[in-house]
Amino acid sequence: MGRNGKLIQSKIDSRTAKVCIVGLGYVGVPLAAAVSGKATRSLGVWQGSAAQQAQEMVPEGVTVVAALHTVGAPSLGDPGTELDEDVLICGDRKADKARVARLIELIPGLRAVNAGPLETARIVEQLTPLLISVNVRYKTHADNRSLYNTPPVFTIYVMRLVMKWLVEQGGLAAAERRNKEKAALIYDTIDASTFYRGHAQADCRSLMNVTFRLASEELEKAFVKESTAAGLDGLKGHRSVGGMRASIYNAFPEQGIDALVAFMREFEAKRG
Repeated sequence: MGRNGKLIQSKIDSRTAKVCIVGLGYVGVPLAAAVSGKATRSLGVWQGSAAQQAQEMVPEGVTVVAALHTVGAPSLGDPGTELDEDVLICGDRKADKARVARLIELIPGLRAVNAGPLETARIVEQLTPLLISVNVRYKTHADNRSLYNTPPVFTIYVMRLVMKWLVEQGGLAAAERRNKEKAALIYDTIDASTFYRGHAQADCRSLMNVTFRLASEELEKAFVKESTAAGLDGLKGHRSVGGMRASIYNAFPEQGIDALVAFMREFEAKRG
């Protein structure tokens, strides 16, 4: 049960309670560290969630309602802090959640949101460490002309170039038509052959990534090696799936499709 569980029971056993409000902090909801110690993903607690653990610890008849996950304790403790946040409330009893909601909405700037049963707290707790430092006040960004944080200038510039290029190519409708035509050339080559077989069902095929297999892994290795030597790079399939994968995104030229189809036919004639 641990120190927190014993503390909760010692506070509740000697008195009658219908709703228990306990500050659990970030009990068992750490972040996995990655490069340079930067957090990248949340780790769940062993018994579902800290709120569910608390519910198991309290006496029968006492209700635990989980809330205020993304509101920092310093902000709540400082009357001068301006709050503007939605507060998710998780609990199994509607009446008890309503009580907690009324308490929350007594705090200026906080808005109570019903997030479902107590088991939902597991998801909220896992997201909390990721959300707690994210600025979700869109008004802040609007008041600062979207310059509250340094904008990704180069990313925006590249996006502008891509959008400009798409417009010059005839827009989205023209891009869709070209992509269908490019993909059809490869799929038609696969379907007309017994040497190649498509990896996806015909009605689920991608226009961007054409996947296919050969009769054996030895043939697939030879296909990758010889296609690379012929100037066709990146055809090796995903490491978890294998096979071949031709990525033919918007900017991939028709000449590249023609070269791949010609190589596939030549390879089949030689190895089939």
